[in-house]
Amino acid sequence: KGVRTGGTERFVSEAWLKPSLQIGELAESWELQTEPLAAVFHLRKNVMWQDCPGVMTSRPFNAEDVVYAYNRLIESPKLNKGYIDFVDRAEATDEHTVTFYFNSFNAEWDLRLGYGFYSAILPREVAEKGAQDWRNACGTGPFKLADYEDGIRGVYKRNPDYWGKVAIGGESYQLPFVDELIIQ
Repeated sequence: KGVRTGGTERFVSEAWLKPSLQIGELAESWELQTEPLAAVFHLRKNVMWQDCPGVMTSRPFNAEDVVYAYNRLIESPKLNKGYIDFVDRAEATDEHTVTFYFNSFNAEWDLRLGYGFYSAILPREVAEKGAQDWRNACGTGPFKLADYEDGIRGVYKRNPDYWGKVAIGGESYQLPFVDELIIQ
């Protein structure tokens, strides 16, 4: 939908996105409700945390992971106080649904909870093992961090259990298409 590909939208890195342009990765859908004031996120099913030897075995991603990450965030001394003060609490309302109850409305609720600076979800096992050590990195994405040299490069290997697929010419293909990604 960007100008470069014939669309009308101009995108700016880390900027607010219109709701019509937002797509979910780990959340398939979400809505704002008024009584009580809350944002409800419906999580994608069949998403797995990667197997990370010495840290955690592969397991399903679920609503408790999101609640844990949120609670860890609000306890962090690095949190920009005021950034998510509009959230009263987060609850796993079922295995694949997370509800963030608000104490006031914030027009940037989707940015601040869904795709902004503080929206990363970290499994409890990684936090307990030590999130500062890259060797403990574990995610749900298309690649696994295989090697890292600070200020030099990151090497990522294809995650064979990644949930993402893409349709091309009516056929479904498993993502990612490459086996290794090196970012210098």
